[in-house]
Formats: sequence, C-alpha cells, structure tokens
Amino acid sequence: MTWDKLNAWTQASRPPFFVATIIPIAIGWIMAGAGRPFAALVAFWVVIYLSILLMSVFGPLSWLSLLALLTLPIFARMIGLVRRTADWQDLHGQGRYVRMLYFFCGVAIILGLL
Repeated sequence: MTWDKLNAWTQASRPPFFVATIIPIAIGWIMAGAGRPFAALVAFWVVIYLSILLMSVFGPLSWLSLLALLTLPIFARMIGLVRRTADWQDLHGQGRYVRMLYFFCGVAIILGLL
C-alpha cells in the first residue's frame, strides 16, 4: 500500500464520511422495523438521496453523483404505486422500480468516485 492510498483511507474514515453514509443508512434500517412500512420506505429513499447529496457537497463524491437525482421521477412513480395498492403482496411483481432506483443510484455513485 502506498502512502497516497493510506492517506486516502484515513481521509475516508473521518467523521463526515460516517455522518453522510453509515448513520443515515442505520437510521433508515431502524425506521424500517418500526411497523410503518410506507413511511419507512419513503424515509429510506430520502435518506439515500440525502446521503448522496451530502457526500457530493462535502467531498467524497464528485458532482457526477448528483445524476442520482434524475431518478426522482422513478421514486415518485414507485410511491404512487405503493399508495394506490391496498394489499402489499400485490407489489411483489412491481419490484422493477426498486431495482431501477438501486441500479441508477449505484451507477451515479460509481461515476462520482471516478
């Protein structure tokens, strides 16, 4: 391991990194178990979007990661579908929206790391 890589790892382990990633994700998982599935779903994705935004603003990711915000219409469509569904078992076949959000947000994060 070179000195530059060691320095990068040290910089990545600073508190802003944990505040922008691990803590919001942990809060999202805690809320998901609170018995309010719709509110937890919305809160989880809001936390993901805010994490990407914070990491773009405070440095670990470049501005390219803000391309994840282009997935907000998919998020809105998913939320509308969930609100119109009476039985959550019917949503099992609609998982493509969640997969698209994970994929496009992940690609935006990877682009932000380049």
